[in-house]
Amino acid sequence: MSFQRLAVSSGLALIPVLVVFSLASPTRWWGHAITMPSKLVYEALPYLNENVDKHPGEASAFRLRGDAWLASRTWDRAADDYTMSLDLDPDNGAVNLNLGIALINSGRSDDACYYLRKARSLGVKEATDYLARYCIR
Repeated sequence: MSFQRLAVSSGLALIPVLVVFSLASPTRWWGHAITMPSKLVYEALPYLNENVDKHPGEASAFRLRGDAWLASRTWDRAADDYTMSLDLDPDNGAVNLNLGIALINSGRSDDACYYLRKARSLGVKEATDYLARYCIR
């Protein structure tokens, strides 16, 4: 694995986030987020927390921290941050999808279906696969 330091913009702040890219397979940030060792999430958290503290009304601040939790497979924390992000920006399709994914992995498929349907209605095509797998009975 190789490490790449990225500057991610959220509101007015630029925060460094460590992201792990696997050389063995292509990565996608939205939906099936890349995996990140928990250690790297904890290294990025002070920056992500500071960003949330400085910009509590910015949906992207919560989304970025949710993305880090999702990438580290810390499902409940990802769900919490995505929920906060959606409180501020309910029509963000990618966040609806990622919240659905976090809820599925937390064992809350019934709750996830609402967000997956919303993501699909907002034009996120990746939601269709999750809906077919977890929500159509």
